[in-house]
Amino acid sequence: MSLFAMLKGNAKKALRGNWGKAIAAVSILLGFHLLLTMLRQYAFTLFAAQPYDPAVLPFGASVSLSETVILSLSLLVTVLLGVPLQFGVNRWLYKLVKGENAPISDVFTYFEHFHSYIKSIWLYIGIFVRSFLWGALFLCLPSAMLVLSNELIRGRLIAVPGNYRVNVSLGAMGAVLSLILLVLAGVLYLVFVNRYALAMYLFFEEPEAGTLKLIRQSVRYSHGYRGSLFLFSLSFVGWFLLCALGIPYFYTLPYYLAAASLYALYIIEKNKLQDTATQSDTA
Repeated sequence: MSLFAMLKGNAKKALRGNWGKAIAAVSILLGFHLLLTMLRQYAFTLFAAQPYDPAVLPFGASVSLSETVILSLSLLVTVLLGVPLQFGVNRWLYKLVKGENAPISDVFTYFEHFHSYIKSIWLYIGIFVRSFLWGALFLCLPSAMLVLSNELIRGRLIAVPGNYRVNVSLGAMGAVLSLILLVLAGVLYLVFVNRYALAMYLFFEEPEAGTLKLIRQSVRYSHGYRGSLFLFSLSFVGWFLLCALGIPYFYTLPYYLAAASLYALYIIEKNKLQDTATQSDTA
């Protein structure tokens, strides 16, 4: 049996008899995001803003003040309320796969103490900023190539003076090449950014550890597993596609989060055993 199959099978075993609680946990999280989306849409309607108007897209003309305020407030609420709730749901499932049957109220555990509440948000921000900066680095070159190719096709940039067809052909070839590079860079980025995938779970194991320590430990523990973590997440794509055809998220999301928690636990425990063995050898 492959590692992925074993992890998925054990995740289902952990959920057996706990599906009701698991569905309730993810329902709280999904309900929060659904409510926030409804409130945001209502605010857009109330202030006559158009959230999906081309004007708000990256190549659009402008963004109104009301749109900016609504989107900013929505993002703030997501960070202040959604992040601790997300951490709480993941922690509940992590404890479940470890064999601890915690009450469903534990999904709100990061709202109970100010220190842990702030720490969950700070850890999320630390991971987000690092991931964003790495993403900009990975995607800047193919994105710049795509923009230049688009300018060649539109005739705003001239590579060969006096020959429009050659410029368009060069632009078309550049666009194809840049799109290929963009996809490759995107995949490499998704693999690379898994260096931070264990930080949240390490936080569950060591709630008093510093944010920087957790991130560095995640980078060290994930070494050699980043590609595998990407493929593991990719193996659930079919399940999430089925959600659009009627298979509800209420099955898929607890299943995926439980399996991901189990894989994180596997990697963390394996690294801890290696650390213990190393310390014993050096003693």
